[in-house]
Amino acid sequence: MSNAEFLSQWHKAVVDKDYDILDDLLAENVEFHSPTLWKPKEGKDITKYILMVISQLFEDFKYHRQFELDSSFGLEFSAKVEGKALKGIDLIRLNDEGKIEHFEVMIRPLNTLNLIFEKMTAELQAAGFLPKDL
Repeated sequence: MSNAEFLSQWHKAVVDKDYDILDDLLAENVEFHSPTLWKPKEGKDITKYILMVISQLFEDFKYHRQFELDSSFGLEFSAKVEGKALKGIDLIRLNDEGKIEHFEVMIRPLNTLNLIFEKMTAELQAAGFLPKDL
């Protein structure tokens, strides 16, 4: 898959919320770095779950710019959570098979990030991906 094809599929998965596409885009051993978790989560299932939950949490999500270097991408986005604005960057690296092997998200400002932390922690605990005693 070319970079252009990958980006087209990625945008369809995220913007159109066509989550089945993620099964083809995520490597089995994908490493996901969240701004709300202190250590990365590994694996396709947790990464897909996080992406699905966060896309439901975000309102007015839009990608603005994208940067490409070989098989790595930087995707600048904006959204709102409960009316609070945010800006962020998705950093994505593909493996030799054209699947996402590394995914890192950075978000600002802190007040919106704290709101995301509260909501995502509750969702991940309810789904059994995080212990209840955090």
